[in-house]
Amino acid sequence: MPVLMYGFGGEFKYKQLTIGALFKGTGKTDFYHVGQSVRQRASAPWGVNGMGYVPFYDGEQGNVLTMANDPSNRWIPREYAREIGLDPSLAENPNARYPKLQYGRNVNNSQLSDFWRGDSRYLRLQEITITYNMTAQWLRRANISSIDLQFIGSNIYVWDKVKTFDPEQAQFNGAAYPIPSVYSIQLYIHL
Repeated sequence: MPVLMYGFGGEFKYKQLTIGALFKGTGKTDFYHVGQSVRQRASAPWGVNGMGYVPFYDGEQGNVLTMANDPSNRWIPREYAREIGLDPSLAENPNARYPKLQYGRNVNNSQLSDFWRGDSRYLRLQEITITYNMTAQWLRRANISSIDLQFIGSNIYVWDKVKTFDPEQAQFNGAAYPIPSVYSIQLYIHL
């Protein structure tokens, strides 16, 4: 749960053009780079600990995040690095983002700790609206007082530190469908 939630917006008007923007965000919000949300962890058979990063939980089948597959982001034993021809400077990195890549659950990697904590605060450009109001003589002849042509964009851009998935759903670690961007054009005819 975020400790701070905020939003702000504004509108700029020049002649027949109106531009509005709405921002929202959170501050002081943490999440854990683990396989389950808090709700799921409470009912997990292994208690309150998270799953940690388990790329092949069901054995040899499963997916691995591209960034976890990158040798510079995970811990690699020095002997293995030499064996497969990796740069030795990538081996046994104490600051690696992910532990050793292996099949199945590793009890050592499933301990909920600050190692897995991430910062999920964000600022999102939630909505932008651009409206042009037309009032022409030919419209009045057609018994139309004005026409508004409007472009609306929702979920336009987000500034965050999560980068891998939507920060608003960071607690699901990519297991939730991302919030989509929506763009629409609307026409209002005022009689």
